[in-house]
Amino acid sequence: MGFFDFLKKKDDGNKKGSVPPPADKKVAGHAKVVADKRAQTYDRIEALQALAEIHTADSAAALLKRFSFSIDPSITDQEEKDLAFEGIVAAGRPGELPKDEKEREKAIIEAQERCDKVVEATRAYCERAEQLTWPIKVLRALLDDDELKRAVGLSLTLGGLAATAAVIVGSAAAVVLARFGAYPGSRLFAGMSTAPMVLPEVVIGLSLVLLFTHPLLPWLGGRGVLAIWTAHTTLSAPMSRCWCSRACWRWTARWKRPRSTSAARR
Repeated sequence: MGFFDFLKKKDDGNKKGSVPPPADKKVAGHAKVVADKRAQTYDRIEALQALAEIHTADSAAALLKRFSFSIDPSITDQEEKDLAFEGIVAAGRPGELPKDEKEREKAIIEAQERCDKVVEATRAYCERAEQLTWPIKVLRALLDDDELKRAVGLSLTLGGLAATAAVIVGSAAAVVLARFGAYPGSRLFAGMSTAPMVLPEVVIGLSLVLLFTHPLLPWLGGRGVLAIWTAHTTLSAPMSRCWCSRACWRWTARWKRPRSTSAARR
């Protein structure tokens, strides 16, 4: 056997083996077609179907790009987005589980990890997306509805409590500054009431974290709901104080006018 015959046989063996390309290259190639608004419809549909069959977090992230634009006609646009939606949800859900207990547990763990990655990719997409209709549908399909309801309820509760507390604290500070005028420490109080508007939010956030996680103050609750409520109130109260100050100065001027006129008449 000659040297060149050996090389020739080696090349033939590689052709017969037909080593498939890596999955990430497949995903990258299909992702370019899916994200291209000017691509042909059938090419984009084939890419969507191919990505939907891969069932990985990378394929789900590639399918999310289809939600970033719309095409005409609207029926085709709806069909393509439905394909992307089904592919993302399928990537985040477990497939057919094996009958063996050990393999079944392993498959469940892998599916949960894959679901977490898909959810993280969807959340990252929501941060820069202009339209959130389809990503929210994906999150609703992947996450438990009870968990979403608790999260939304907690967010609304904290928002309402923070807004109420900010209005009360800011209005009280505005009344004190406008009604009682200059007194010892009034400048310090006025500066402290507007300091959160001047300081960077990073500095305020770091200061609040250090305060609430201090070992000598365990009753503050660490990084729980009380800490979040106080942080939002601290950032919102100065705005409320500025909004109420103008009205308080007007009320103070009205309160002082009758006294001055009555004193002049006497």
